[in-house]
Amino acid sequence: MKLPSALVSVGLLLGMGFLLLCAWATTARRQAREAAIASVCTCALERQRNGWCTVCRVGYVADTPIHSKALYDTLDAHGHDVDVAGLACASCRAAARSDGFCVEHARGFVGGRAYLSRLAYHLARGEREKVQSELGLLALAVQTVEHCELCAAAMVLDGTCPKCRLSYQGGRPSPMR
Repeated sequence: MKLPSALVSVGLLLGMGFLLLCAWATTARRQAREAAIASVCTCALERQRNGWCTVCRVGYVADTPIHSKALYDTLDAHGHDVDVAGLACASCRAAARSDGFCVEHARGFVGGRAYLSRLAYHLARGEREKVQSELGLLALAVQTVEHCELCAAAMVLDGTCPKCRLSYQGGRPSPMR
């Protein structure tokens, strides 16, 4: 028996509509699950792995809570991969090959990764005593966040705050170099 083409078209449209409804429902359920997951505090886990809790908007480095995303990112707790041959500085290349520290650029290298803060470098090397000595500077930077996030970031990198026009060396400010 041959069905009229209009009836076939209606059947196809109803089938397509049903499939679209199923796809929409699946997407809505997935989005609801992702939203529920995103609203769960992960502070306990982040404290252990030097991570950032998006729900509480706090990061942890060396078990220290950091409420500034800019300061947390500046500390570079997990480092990043680098192309050793592509580094312009000979001291950086030598440091990268030996898991060392380039004093000129104040960055360390461990296992092919670059760490932009001394604290992160010492954490990566597992140097507990040196980590402890850097925690005083971190505490000072955390306090400085209330005044200026950029100054706090500059403190941990021996850098310069473009806003306040201060340069930092060992956590101490001086007029811009």
